[in-house]
Amino acid sequence: MKVYPIVEGHGEVEAVPVLLRRLLAEAQCQHIGVGRPIRRTQSQLRSEEGNRSFRKMVKALGDVLAQLRQPIPAWPPAGWQAE
Repeated sequence: MKVYPIVEGHGEVEAVPVLLRRLLAEAQCQHIGVGRPIRRTQSQLRSEEGNRSFRKMVKALGDVLAQLRQPIPAWPPAGWQAE
């Protein structure tokens, strides 16, 4: 399994995979890889089109997790608020 983080800035493209690999190693989750981040601007993430694309991607992920018989994480996370 591989995760592809969604980031906003140029620096995050390089930093986030390093951080995720360290966290995964500490959690002993070596079976999870980290792919190259998907970079999007804040306006792309907040737009209705971006929101629609994100929901579509989360649904596809849910379908994949269901096929793997893994629990599907709750979305949105507790405490999250759209602006």
